Amino acid sequence: MVTSVLRNASSDKIFRSATQYMTKFFNHGWGDIETYQQLNRLQKIVFDKNQMKDVYHFLQTVDIKLSKGQKLNSCMTVYKGEFRSPLASLAPKMLPLESETAHFQLVIPNNWNTQKPLTIQLAGTGDHFFWRRRQFMAAPLAKDYNIASIILENPFYGYRKPKNQSRSAVNHVSDIFVMGAALMLECCTLLFWCEEQGYGPLGITGVSMGGHMATIAASGWHKPIALVPCLSWTSAGPAFTEGVLSHAVCWDVLEKQLSTNPKYNEMLRKDEAFKQMLQNHYIENALYGNDNHPPAPKSDSTAATETSALSGMYNSVTSLFSNIQLGQYFDLKGKKIGPSSLEMDLMKYLYTVPQLYNSTTKYFNFDHLKELIWPYENESKQPSKETIDYMTAIMDQATHLAHYNRPHEDSPIIFVSAEHDRYIPRECYKVTPMDVYGNHKTEVRTIDAGHVLAIIQHHEEFRDAIRDAFVKMGCTF
Repeated sequence: MVTSVLRNASSDKIFRSATQYMTKFFNHGWGDIETYQQLNRLQKIVFDKNQMKDVYHFLQTVDIKLSKGQKLNSCMTVYKGEFRSPLASLAPKMLPLESETAHFQLVIPNNWNTQKPLTIQLAGTGDHFFWRRRQFMAAPLAKDYNIASIILENPFYGYRKPKNQSRSAVNHVSDIFVMGAALMLECCTLLFWCEEQGYGPLGITGVSMGGHMATIAASGWHKPIALVPCLSWTSAGPAFTEGVLSHAVCWDVLEKQLSTNPKYNEMLRKDEAFKQMLQNHYIENALYGNDNHPPAPKSDSTAATETSALSGMYNSVTSLFSNIQLGQYFDLKGKKIGPSSLEMDLMKYLYTVPQLYNSTTKYFNFDHLKELIWPYENESKQPSKETIDYMTAIMDQATHLAHYNRPHEDSPIIFVSAEHDRYIPRECYKVTPMDVYGNHKTEVRTIDAGHVLAIIQHHEEFRDAIRDAFVKMGCTF
């Protein structure tokens, strides 16, 4: 009962509603016009395979510094590395100063045989520094399958986070696009370096935002690669316009900038082919329909009474969630304490809110929780359709996989998605990864969970997909 309840779509809404007051995305707006102009010029280069050949020559000259390795245990050794991001040279001032140096950790199995498979791991939203990916992905991959990892720090995260950025909430919409451009060039740089070191076959993977960044990075590589995007899909657009993160966007700031600066509209493609493509990519206007639609208006007296009750309930829920320390559910080796202790404890917290849980009927009222979430997630003016349309178009233009080069035809591609994902609402997409890549080596796997719980509990499925992708490249384990 507990497991099935938390695995449905409502679990993602609970997590986001409990933390949404902490961060707001894009609180400085869309970003500089000059940044968009630089991105458009760079995009034309990376989409052209002939021009990319010149870029490859430059990437092979990048100086990568590696520290002396530290043997963690009998299974693996960890090295620290860094290099100047190629984007800092190819497009000066696009990256914040703090992001210009790329930091990574290299996790090498101590018992490698003649095969030396290695995958680059990119960070998902909120995944700063290296510990999480090293503990839950790199270490088990090295121990169980002798697969090495390069854990690359995303721009705007960890050591590369700008001083004026709050947590994981990037300041500008353009920061997402700059991150993708930087990671494509940085991953290609590392892949060239890996070939020089004799590593291979090679792969790229990531979870959530890291999964989508992995697909963009792989589009820049010209050889077969094991690509495993987890909890991502074909575009970043619906994550911010349709999913639960849409309630964490500073729409007021974005709408004001869009209405006062006409130059932003000049950054969008105006051709009919692109307009038709947008219609073919998404289910239109999903933000205002389905389960994201707010409750119908009520009388003033009823609204006042219910708002008071909901206020108390909201404070109770957010207070309870703020007291949960996820670290207690894992031991020092990164293993979960108990197969479902986290789910059970989360539900125990929520059971203490009487408006949500009826102890007599044993019924948990997620519909009531939706009413709780709406008044607080919609305190500011809802974005206009024009602003939503602009966000959809600019996100599509910069992140939809249909615009990028396909990975090499011999690349095994395994997407791992969550059945009840409300961060990446797949029902809003018309185009699937199979539609984009369409080769016999592309596969989509599904986990019976929401987005957040898939991240917490399903690392094994992610690792299995990475192993299977390398098997398709001829590795034996």
